[in-house]
Amino acid sequence: MTTSCCPEDATGIAFQNPEASEKYLDRILASCKDTAAGITRLLVVLALCMVAFELLILTKVTTVSVGPLQLTDPAAVTTFLPVVVAVVQYQIFRQMLRWRLLERTFRTVLRVVQPEVAENGFGVYLVPSIPFFATFHHRGSYLSRVFRVQYWFEAIVALIFALVVLPGFQMYAFFMLFSSMPSGSLGFVWIALTLSAIMTFTHFVTIWLSMRDEVPCASSAPVVAAA
Repeated sequence: MTTSCCPEDATGIAFQNPEASEKYLDRILASCKDTAAGITRLLVVLALCMVAFELLILTKVTTVSVGPLQLTDPAAVTTFLPVVVAVVQYQIFRQMLRWRLLERTFRTVLRVVQPEVAENGFGVYLVPSIPFFATFHHRGSYLSRVFRVQYWFEAIVALIFALVVLPGFQMYAFFMLFSSMPSGSLGFVWIALTLSAIMTFTHFVTIWLSMRDEVPCASSAPVVAAA
């Protein structure tokens, strides 16, 4: 039995035959596209929830319509919107980790199926990009300096968004809830605060573990298909 320290090595060992790798490569690329589209949808939902909370907390809304459902007590929706934001932010980072793993595995299988394409760095044009995770092009490629600046800019924005904006929204949201809610309704606010705190803590732990468990591969040389 052969063990490996990272997905690249394990994939390279499993797919030494280029013919057997073609179909798997297509399935990985399809999964990358689905995951990238899912991340974009989750970011839209996250933004809409944050805007909806601001509108509900600052305006006098008597009825909230969600599809065919109408709620005459918008306070219940306002109270648990921060929980929805916390769940969505965790799901976004979870899907980003999945996209990263798929993208790395795609590059490894590509080195087996089409080593010339992988060696020249053309594989980056096949994988769909995701927000806050720009593709890092190798030095010397066309517009490499532009993409390098974009890569670091998006990385900084993602860090600020994950570590400052989202926790800041949670603190602001519950400050507004505790300030505006009558004392008889604070029980639900405390429940929402507890759920949001658990999800936010899990979000930070997931980020820390993903950075801590990122280990270098045993071999950085390209995988060459067996003759």
